[in-house]
Amino acid sequence: MLRVLKALLIGIVTVFIVGLLSRTKRKRPPSLVQRLRRLMIPKLLTCKSNANHKLLGELAGTWNYVLKILVGPNKPPVETDGIVVHKPTMDGRYYFADFTVEILPGADGKLQKANFKGKSIEGYDNVK
Repeated sequence: MLRVLKALLIGIVTVFIVGLLSRTKRKRPPSLVQRLRRLMIPKLLTCKSNANHKLLGELAGTWNYVLKILVGPNKPPVETDGIVVHKPTMDGRYYFADFTVEILPGADGKLQKANFKGKSIEGYDNVK
């Protein structure tokens, strides 16, 4: 019985020592928070607004414009007036634009009432 207890004690001590040695050699995998920081911080830095976004900011407001539309080859462009309203969103990183044009050329190329309304989202890509 004493031999069995000695063998059991030696086995337990051996397993304990092997466990300690294997723990010290192995690196602990990074935690979820560490992995997210490593992945997200560079991406968040690309989202910061910069000088190019300030240039877009100069377009904020309501603007009148002249729209020139080509109605066919060898014909002069048809001109009509429009209004665009630029509004910033997401701390000035993007701008919504609402376009309004009341008169547009029809299929025959002559101006006619259209009441066109269009939208766009404008921004600057820091990555490219």
